[in-house]
Parts: sequence; structure tokens; C-alpha cells
Amino acid sequence: MDKMKIWKIRGFFNVKKIYFAESYIFLFLFVSVFAIFIANDKPLIRICDGSISFPFLSKSLTKEKSPPENDCFIMHTLMPYSPDKSDYLNTDFAGPFDQQWSVDGNGQISEIPLRNRHWLGTNMRGNDLAAQIVYGTRISLMVSLLSTVLSFLIGGLLGFAAGWYGPGKNRIKVYWLMAGGLLLFSLLLFNMNLLTPKDRIIGNVILSGLLLIFIMIAAKIRSSHFYKYAVFFSADYVIQRFSEIFSAIPRIILILALVSLLEPSFNIVVFILSITGWVDISRLLRSEIQRIKHEGFIEAAKVSGMGGLRIFIGQMLPNIWPSMLVILLYTFAGNIAAEASLSFLGVGLPADVVSLGSLVASGKVYFEAWWLVVFPGVWISGFIYSLFSLSRKMRNKYEIRNI
Repeated sequence: MDKMKIWKIRGFFNVKKIYFAESYIFLFLFVSVFAIFIANDKPLIRICDGSISFPFLSKSLTKEKSPPENDCFIMHTLMPYSPDKSDYLNTDFAGPFDQQWSVDGNGQISEIPLRNRHWLGTNMRGNDLAAQIVYGTRISLMVSLLSTVLSFLIGGLLGFAAGWYGPGKNRIKVYWLMAGGLLLFSLLLFNMNLLTPKDRIIGNVILSGLLLIFIMIAAKIRSSHFYKYAVFFSADYVIQRFSEIFSAIPRIILILALVSLLEPSFNIVVFILSITGWVDISRLLRSEIQRIKHEGFIEAAKVSGMGGLRIFIGQMLPNIWPSMLVILLYTFAGNIAAEASLSFLGVGLPADVVSLGSLVASGKVYFEAWWLVVFPGVWISGFIYSLFSLSRKMRNKYEIRNI
């Protein structure tokens, strides 16, 4: 009987632990999606003399004329503060347990009401930390989500090409005269110091596109004298060597190197996280496709005349989605941590954009304002832990061994 009770207690705590990750992720997403309804200095609904208005939807900075609030029904948000609104009576780091002040209806300074209290404290300018965490969650989540989607597109395309066409098939013909000419032209152009770092990146992308176009045109030419200038590579060999180059360099070092060349912005951070986070997705998709591409139902789809893309979407994807979902969760968690690290170091998003990493960075100098580091740090750490816990749970459930 004692052993049975012990196992019941263990099972109870395991259930609680399992649902903690899902609940925390849901709360994180809920706060991000409904940020404007959670923290806003403008009321949600105002009903005056039978007319209904929604002030929080107004972008006007000037205060509109309206009847006295005593004659109106007003519904405020949960936190009546915006992330950029300064409370001048609670500047210079008002702590969550400190005494906070406000101006009452008679113009006298008194203790702040509980509804308007800064429950997580303020920063030096009097901005409410809770409101900044709410909106910083939205920014960090948008950056990580977009970069994860783009990483999946890049890694999915390369992984499918490497796994489907495999070694020894569909060799790529690279005409080294054309490729060498374009590379030599790019080196001469970029070494003249006439372009800014941002223009050099754009130039590299344009030249890479031209190189691809020239290769495709040359592949259509069947004249025999062109083949002596061609080098043949396996698609799988090229993609694998390309991914090994990215894997050989630590991701954070590669991210910092790219960030130092470009001006920090939302799009640049998404782009950098995307092109540095596709390697694991590509390798997993390649191994999964090579594992099932010789199954009977795949061979039957080939015989029926289905193309490669239709086979991948209709036949392969339903069989490999658990593995892909797990690696996407890992990538998503890694992007959240990478964005927070960049913002913490001051090389990520611009200074006027509030993110969770920038909130933690704002308190690293002022040790007395411990709440600036503790609350955003615990919030984002709990989310990353929940993502990894959910990924580990799914990996064990579907017995995925190659992640």
C-alpha cells in the first residue's frame, strides 16, 4: 500500500510538471497577442451620454474633449500604463515594494491607489516595468517566430534537396569560368572601398543570383566544347559541405560578426538569425527523407507519376512532422535566447525598441534596481525552459533519436 501511494504521488507531480510547460507557453503567447488590451494608458471603452467610443484604438496624441469621467462609464486595461509613458512622481527606480505616489483629484500628492500601482517597479524615467515586459514579449516573440519560419524555409529546401536527390544522383554542373569571373569581379569591386557594408551584403546577394542564373543557362547548353569547363558535384555533397562550414563556426560568433557589419534593425536581426539557424533543420530533414524515401508507399507514388514536391507534401511530411516540430521548437527557443543575448549586448534591436533582452540590459549597470534584471530574466528564462521541456516531452513520446 505504501508503494502504491508513493507512485500516485510521483504521478501527480509528473502531471503537474507536464502541464506547466504548455501553460507557460500559452500565457506567453496570450500576453504577446493581447498586449494592447493588457497594458495601455488609454481606456478600452468609454460610454458617455449614450455614445460608445474606444480610446485605445485612437492614435491621436492630443487629448480629445469629452464629458467629465464621473458622468461616464470607463473600462480601463489591467495595467493603465504604456511602455513609453513616464510617471514623473515615481522616477529614479521606484521599487515594487517602495512607497509610490500619485496626484489625487484635489491636486495633492498622495499614496498611489492599488489599481495604478507599479507592481513590478519603474526604471529611471518612470516607465512601468510590467508594461514594458508585456510589449517586450511581443517584440521578442515576433523576431523569433519570423526567424524560425525563414530558417525552416531555408533548411527545408536544402534538406529536401540533399535527402531526395541524395549522393551520386543529379550532379550539379558548375562552369568554373563563369563562376570564377563573377567572383573575381566581386573581389575587385568590393576591395575598392567604394561601398558601405550594407551595400556589400546586397551586392553579394545580387552576384550570387547572377551566378545561379549563369549556371542554369550553361546547363541548358549541350555543345560538347562547353563540358570541358564544367565541374560536376553531387547536390548532397555540396549542401553537406556548405552546412559543415556553418557548423564549424559557433553561432553566436557568426551572429556577432554579421551584426557588426550591419546597422541594427528589426529586419536585420531577423535576417541574421534566419541564415544562422537553418543547419539543424536541414540535417534532420535530410536524414528523415533518406530514411523513408525507399518505402513502398513512396515508390508507389513515384510510379503513379507524382512529382517530388507533391510526394514531399502529401506522403513524406505527414510521416516526419513530429521530428520537424521538435526541431522547430528547439530552433524557436534558440532564437529567443539569441535575440535576448544580442539586445543584452547592445548590438541587436535599436535602442528605442523595447525587448526582453534590452530590459535586462537596462538594469545591468544599476545594481540597486534588482527588479529590472530579475523579472524580465525570470519571464524569458521560464519560456525558454518551457519550450525545451515541451520539445523533450515530444521527442520521448515519438521516440525520436536523431535530434
